[in-house]
Amino acid sequence: MNHCAILDLMKSCLDAAPTFIKVLPVRPLQSEFVNLIDEARDSLVQELGAILDSLYLYGSVPRAMAKPGKSDLDLTLVLSRPLSTPEAESLERVRSNLEAGHPEVTKIDLDLGVLEDVLSPANLYSWGYWLKHECRCIYGSDLALRFQAFQPSPAVAKAVNGDYVQVLRNYVTHISQAHDEDATRRLKKGSSRNSVEMSPFVL
Repeated sequence: MNHCAILDLMKSCLDAAPTFIKVLPVRPLQSEFVNLIDEARDSLVQELGAILDSLYLYGSVPRAMAKPGKSDLDLTLVLSRPLSTPEAESLERVRSNLEAGHPEVTKIDLDLGVLEDVLSPANLYSWGYWLKHECRCIYGSDLALRFQAFQPSPAVAKAVNGDYVQVLRNYVTHISQAHDEDATRRLKKGSSRNSVEMSPFVL
């Protein structure tokens, strides 16, 4: 390849449009989960009031890939301030009651964040990425709109999943200490999923 051809190739690479991580597609929610989602939203709004800044779905449900009786309902709550101990205990009761009343999911997970931390520049690659690419807002002002789409990078990978090598080392340790085949299978599945989830972010 001559000198001019190399310069042309370098210029074409520099001119190429950057690659961005895909945002979560907006799809109709599966009918099997609509009542649960509505009840969960209403219960959390009633319980937390003005403390609840915004509420998001993540995981298989917003992707319309959930399996009734086998999937979880995963929710991210952004709060205006940290909860007191009595408030946290009340929130756990709400979560437990929802879970007990809805066999269409195996469990309900609530991930909590405080607005100040979510919007902090120090957490751009963790909270910013999470809301922009993994969450669907179902209540409040959608904070994802405050962030631009992210490009794949080690910074995003580490912020979302922690140190990749250490994560995998931890899985190896837990697998070696597992006492039954079911536990081993779950850990192997988790390590494989984590590897796949990490792959789009690492350059």
